[in-house]
Amino acid sequence: MGMKTTHLKKLIFIVLLLCGGLVFSQTTVTMQAPCNVSGCGAQDVEIGSVYIGDINGDPITTCTVGDPLTDIYLYVDISKAASKIDLYLQFYLMNGTDKIDKDGNVYVGTDKISIGISGSISPGVYQMFELVNYTCGEELTLTDVYISWQTPGSIVGPGCATQQSKCSGENLPPIDVQTPIAPDFTFEYNCGTGGSGFQGATYTNTSTGGDGTLTYQWTFGTDSSPSMATTEGPHLVNYTSSGTKMVTLIVTDEDGDTNSITKNINIDSTPNAGIVGTNASCYGGSDGAADLTVTGGKAPYTYLWNTGATTEDISGLTEGTYDVVVTDANGCIALAEVTITQPQELSLSLLGSDLSCGGSDGAIDLTVSGGIAPYTYLWNTGATTEDLSGLIEGTYTVTVTDADGCQKEDSITLVSIDNENPVISVPENLGIEGCDENDITALNARYPFSLSESSDIKDSFVTTGYTASDDGVIASITYID
Repeated sequence: MGMKTTHLKKLIFIVLLLCGGLVFSQTTVTMQAPCNVSGCGAQDVEIGSVYIGDINGDPITTCTVGDPLTDIYLYVDISKAASKIDLYLQFYLMNGTDKIDKDGNVYVGTDKISIGISGSISPGVYQMFELVNYTCGEELTLTDVYISWQTPGSIVGPGCATQQSKCSGENLPPIDVQTPIAPDFTFEYNCGTGGSGFQGATYTNTSTGGDGTLTYQWTFGTDSSPSMATTEGPHLVNYTSSGTKMVTLIVTDEDGDTNSITKNINIDSTPNAGIVGTNASCYGGSDGAADLTVTGGKAPYTYLWNTGATTEDISGLTEGTYDVVVTDANGCIALAEVTITQPQELSLSLLGSDLSCGGSDGAIDLTVSGGIAPYTYLWNTGATTEDLSGLIEGTYTVTVTDADGCQKEDSITLVSIDNENPVISVPENLGIEGCDENDITALNARYPFSLSESSDIKDSFVTTGYTASDDGVIASITYID
C-alpha cells in the first residue's frame, strides 16, 4: 500500500439503527438518517484514502482469494483538516453491488453508517471500525459520502452540522476501499486453433486490491503459446500437448507489494474421427456400412449423422455420401465423411434365333455386362452355359450371378417361323356322279368348302363347324371326298 500510518487515533464509531440498537464489537453501533447535504462546498477537510489494516493500522497488503480475514479494521486517512473539530462521516458501505453493514450482512435500509470524531482534527490515520466477515477478494466502496465538521468554539459536537454544512466536494463521489492484493483469474477452454489437436484456454484477470497502478506477470505452463505475458489480458493461449498445466499470475502494486496465485489447468486433446466404409455389394443394394473410429478428446462422445442417426456406426446404407459430427465431453467436435459406392448394374442382352416351322433349331445368344466377373448362368432348362442352341419353340429364362453374388434375370420367347405354303392333296380328277355339282351346297356337302379360290388355307377352310389354321405346326392338309 502506498499510504503509510503517521499516527493513529481511535474514532468514536456512532451508528443509529431505526429499529432498535445493535452493538458491533465493543463499540456502540447504530444507523442514522442521512444528513442534509445542501450547502456543501467548502474543501477544508479531505480524505486521502480508506483502507483495510490490522489492529496497529498497518495495511493488509496481500491475501488469498476466498480466505476469510479476521482482526482487521477499516481506516480513513485524513489528508487535510487544519484547525477543525468534531469531524462527522456518513456513508453506505458496498460489497460489490450489495449494501452491507460492518458485519458483512446485506442491509436494505436507508440509514447510513455514521462516524464521529470529537475534538480537534488533524491530518492522520483514524480507525473507524472492525470489519467482520470480510473475505479476501471482496471489493468495498463507500458511496453517498457526507462529511461535516465544526470550527473551534462550537459546542454542537459531531453529527449533522447545525450551521451550514462544511463539506469536501472532492470526496462526495464514491471512495474505493484499498483492499489487499488478491490475485485471481478465470479461464475458459476452447478447442484449439489451427488444428493444434489440443485444447486452448483464454485467461482473464479478476484480481482485486492493491494500491495504484498494478503490473502483471503470467506464465502459462509447458508447451504453451505464448508461454508468458506481462499485460493484464485477457490472453488466448494454445497448447501442443495435453496434461496438467501450471498457470501462475503475479500481481504487483505501485508500492512494490506483490502477491501471486497458481492454478493447475488440465488440457485435453481434441477429438479426431475416421470412417471405414463398406460399399453396397450389388447395384441398388442397401447393405453398405460406415465404421467410425474416434481418437483423442474426452469421452463420452455423441454422434450425429446426416441421416439423423446418433449411433457410432451405421449400416444398411445405399450408394451416397455420409458425414458425421462427433462431440466430446468438452464440447469439441470432429467431422468425418465417407462415400459408399455400388457396382455397375448387371445388364443382360438376349438375342434369339427363331426355329424353322415345326423344328428344333432355335438358339439364344446371351451377352452380360456390368457387375463383377466371372459370371455363372442358370437357365430354366437346367443349362448352365452362357448360350443355348437346339431349342424348340417356347420361353427361356436365365439367371446370371456375378462374383459378388449379385443376380439379374431375363427371358426370351422363341417361335417357329411359318414361311411354307400348306399342301392340299385331292384327287386329280374329282367326279361327282348322280348329281349335279350345282346341287352340292354348304348345307348338304359332306365337308364344308368354298368355291372361291384363296391363297390362304385359313380362308379356304373356314366355314361353319370347321376350322383349319396355318399355325406353324400344320405341314400339309389332304382333302378326301
